[in-house]
Amino acid sequence: MIKPMNKKADVSITLLVFMILVLAGFTLFSFAKSSLASVAKFDDVRFVEKAYYWEDGVRFDLVSAGERAFIRSYSELLSQNPFGMTQEQLDAQVKKNFLVHFGNDGIIKSGYSGNKFDVVVDEGMLELSTSLMFSDSFASEGGFTNLSYSYSFDKKFYLKDYGLYSIDEINQTSEKCLKEKEVVKISSCLELGLPSFNSQIGDNKEITFVSKRKYLIDGAIKPISFSFKSV
Repeated sequence: MIKPMNKKADVSITLLVFMILVLAGFTLFSFAKSSLASVAKFDDVRFVEKAYYWEDGVRFDLVSAGERAFIRSYSELLSQNPFGMTQEQLDAQVKKNFLVHFGNDGIIKSGYSGNKFDVVVDEGMLELSTSLMFSDSFASEGGFTNLSYSYSFDKKFYLKDYGLYSIDEINQTSEKCLKEKEVVKISSCLELGLPSFNSQIGDNKEITFVSKRKYLIDGAIKPISFSFKSV
């Protein structure tokens, strides 16, 4: 015996199929309508992805070159026995050295030679900043969409972040420690006041300092060494 079909079930299934068809049609219509209107937005997405990739590369290049120039300019300053200079003279010399080495860095010469960089030096700190432009074009319904983006780069380099000390810190600590009568006490005082440096005291109380850390200078990994002479 064949059981009669459930009419309520048939109606429910019919309504469900109808709703699915309506929803699918609406979705296709919405996509077709919006796909043309959102071409510029799609370009923006592609542009933002490229701009972020470019920005990461720029920051890596400038920070790397900046670190190399910062360490090298500081090392050169120490080799000049700068302990009799005023702070203004010290900052001016660091800035001068930095701009020379930064501008001659291979990365800067090859990719950023046409850009202007601003440098501010303040005891133990150097700030590097610039503004760079990124642009690209994308195919669109109307031909091409041109987009551009201005990126403001700013980075502060601190001596303390590299295990180094300002000229004033070295000067004051050395002068204070040299007041001790015994070489052992002078060495202990220097180790306490300037723990990132090894020191050796000569017969005339000239101090030779060698950094415990090593740095990339002139293509070689080596410590920073210099002499302190009381002025």
